[in-house]
Amino acid sequence: MKRLGKKSRFPLEINEMPDRGGRFAIEFVRLFFDFLYAKNYLFKE
Repeated sequence: MKRLGKKSRFPLEINEMPDRGGRFAIEFVRLFFDFLYAKNYLFKE
């Protein structure tokens, strides 16, 4: 299990959630990355 590391753990946690919870987690991650992208874009200018 140690060989899998944290990268493999996160998708497994999403898959173990109910469908509604899984969708919420995926949307949250998408919004989080959009926020990071917007933040980086603002700081570049």
